[in-house]
Amino acid sequence: MVPGCDTVNKRITWKGILTVVLCAINFGIGCAYLSPLRHTPVWDLPQFYFAGKLVRQGQVASIYDRAAYVPLVEELRRTDERASQKSIYFNRPAFEAPLFVPLAYLTFHWAKVLAILANLALLGVLVWILPTWCGGGAYTRICLFVFMPFLYSVAFGQDTLVLTLFVSGALYLTLQDRQVPAGVLFALALFKPHLILAIPIALAFARKWRALGVFLLSGGMLALLSFALVGSRGVLQWLELLQAPSTDSVPMLMGNTRALGLHFGPWAGMLGAGVAVACFGVILKCNSSVDKLTAAIVVGLLLSPHTYCQDYSLLAVAALASGRPIARYVVLLPWPYFYPRPDIVPFTLVALGYLITLAAEPLIHILVAWARKTAINLSTDRLRRA
Repeated sequence: MVPGCDTVNKRITWKGILTVVLCAINFGIGCAYLSPLRHTPVWDLPQFYFAGKLVRQGQVASIYDRAAYVPLVEELRRTDERASQKSIYFNRPAFEAPLFVPLAYLTFHWAKVLAILANLALLGVLVWILPTWCGGGAYTRICLFVFMPFLYSVAFGQDTLVLTLFVSGALYLTLQDRQVPAGVLFALALFKPHLILAIPIALAFARKWRALGVFLLSGGMLALLSFALVGSRGVLQWLELLQAPSTDSVPMLMGNTRALGLHFGPWAGMLGAGVAVACFGVILKCNSSVDKLTAAIVVGLLLSPHTYCQDYSLLAVAALASGRPIARYVVLLPWPYFYPRPDIVPFTLVALGYLITLAAEPLIHILVAWARKTAINLSTDRLRRA
């Protein structure tokens, strides 16, 4: 028998047992959180369902025209009253609308089932692939499949898990110096442009010029496609819709610096935004490429005018890719379940703390180097005087 073999087997056994126990606990938490889906509508799904119907009917140019939704809402109201009252207007860039045509061939009930199953499948893919692409070790999967923003995406019928898959893949390819496909994936994430507004800046400071160029070119092509689908009138209707109460209905529940200002006063929002921008500037100047890109993800979440809990799915990418165990534990552990207001306080403050930590590291190194240099100069002066 090889010496120490029993010890290794015991270690593996105990690790396996601990993993199984933690997975069982987290599975229970996730099921308890998602169980209300049996009795409630998938709140954000109607806009995608209606967009698919309009495209199928040949009315893609009317996807931002609220009058076009009247018969669709009336039809849904006959089968699902509560679903017809929430998130009914499609507000994404037009290039995404044709992707929802398959939903138009189903009743809303079966479209809801399909959306939930698709998001659960995406959740499984992310749980498996994120530790491989972004690092963090297999143990992080225990927390990832009950990460609260992921579950919000499932519960609300959101498309944020697709966004997370694109951004994580683009980050992985960028760090592998496969810049052309990385730029394409970053551009495909533009169906939520407000969340990746800082990515081009990070690519420029990281000197990923090909990725930046491909991103801008691909993004421009998607913009032209969107314009071709809806025309100038549709673009104006889209801009109007983005400012309408239907799109901006519950800003108090957002997780951004804007919501900090709404909760605690304008000074809190301006302070949070100032800290985020200042830290991002330090990181762009002093930190590594991976820090620049992960900080760009977090800054986008904080400064976006429209950030909800499900959008913080992107924070898992930043936490894993950062290479810092504390960030992984703080972000991924399910402690926000036990906080009374998970939308505003935990993730907003964690995101700010993440940026402050990244920015503090080079500043501490600079301070230590200055202190050492000062100490050496003082010692040299004393020796000369002696």
